[in-house]
Amino acid sequence: MNKKRILELLEDFRCSLLGLEEALKGGPEKQILFMDGTLRRYLISFDLAWKLLKGILRSRGTDVEGLKEVIHESASLHLIGEEVIWMEMLNDRNRVLYACEDKEIRVSYNRIKNQYYPNLVKLKNKIKELLVEE
Repeated sequence: MNKKRILELLEDFRCSLLGLEEALKGGPEKQILFMDGTLRRYLISFDLAWKLLKGILRSRGTDVEGLKEVIHESASLHLIGEEVIWMEMLNDRNRVLYACEDKEIRVSYNRIKNQYYPNLVKLKNKIKELLVEE
């Protein structure tokens, strides 16, 4: 993937994170539909994050396909923090796709707010830092 495409994906990722940040400001005391909307923002942000990682890995000569492979390679190259957290993010991503129980939505919302969102922001900053170095 060329630098122009990575920059386009980074901009999409930045915009999705802004939306996720706005959704997280409402707090869990909001209605369940509000939290459900936050989960959807997380799905978009997570998917853009792994596409960005995949593009960066490919631009460095590492051919990867699946999500788990992208996470593993990204962790080994220190593009992301702890691989375990990113695997949890992936597992929650899959659970969130079909979440309909209030309790499940609240648990996922809290994980996104307290753990996953900060990791997504770290990734955004790391990619910006890498692009400056190039």
